Amino acid sequence: HLPGDRHVRFQPRLDVALLVDPGGKVLHLFEEFLAQVADRPFEGQLLGYLGAVQHERGQIDVAADAYARAIAILREVRDVRLEGLFLAARASALALKGAIGHARNDLAVASRRLEEVGDPTLLAALALHRAAVLVAEARSSSAEAQASASRAALAVLEGTTTLAGSSDDVRFAARMLRRALPKEALVVGEGGAWFSAEGGDRVDLRTRTTLARLLDALVRARLAEAGVPVPWDALLAAGWPGERVQPAAAQNRVRVA
Repeated sequence: HLPGDRHVRFQPRLDVALLVDPGGKVLHLFEEFLAQVADRPFEGQLLGYLGAVQHERGQIDVAADAYARAIAILREVRDVRLEGLFLAARASALALKGAIGHARNDLAVASRRLEEVGDPTLLAALALHRAAVLVAEARSSSAEAQASASRAALAVLEGTTTLAGSSDDVRFAARMLRRALPKEALVVGEGGAWFSAEGGDRVDLRTRTTLARLLDALVRARLAEAGVPVPWDALLAAGWPGERVQPAAAQNRVRVA
């Protein structure tokens, strides 16, 4: 039912859009509604957000199709803001399928569109989707490369926290990035300054320098020789550099830490 003007609009917020039923009946009704309204900009906007719903549900092929239709319409009506936003979202969806080349192409165009607009929230969403693509790309690389991509992703998440408080698009991109992070991973900051387990929040060790040094030593050993234990005296030297401690006290110190 459309009260009054047929061009009455609403903001298709993601929290409302998630009410769409998994069977697709509501999606079909939306498409019938759009055909009656005959409003191309609105159609492109709504299709893009419906693509995001399917993206969040893990229905990547359906999401990619909806994104493609939305992008084509938004390009036709010259809505560079939303075209760029949904190109970035499609990139992170395609990366989940391993289509990294296509994802990178989408990111390149999205970057041009959104940098032209200059909206901080859209640029934040772009950065989050880009980080998700980099995390997906790193899966076929070394453990060190995967850890580096995860550290960079967590830094992007932390840097966009404020904007996420006022933007559905940023919150959605952040959720997709968290989902892309390997859940079994322990991500450690440079020098052991922080860590994040299983995609959770950062634990800051900058004021606990001994623990940071020990964590850094353990990570470096893991990357150099996985599965080889680190001797307690090596950990003592890493955690308390230059200190002389009696062997029994030293082992206890390392154990307690």
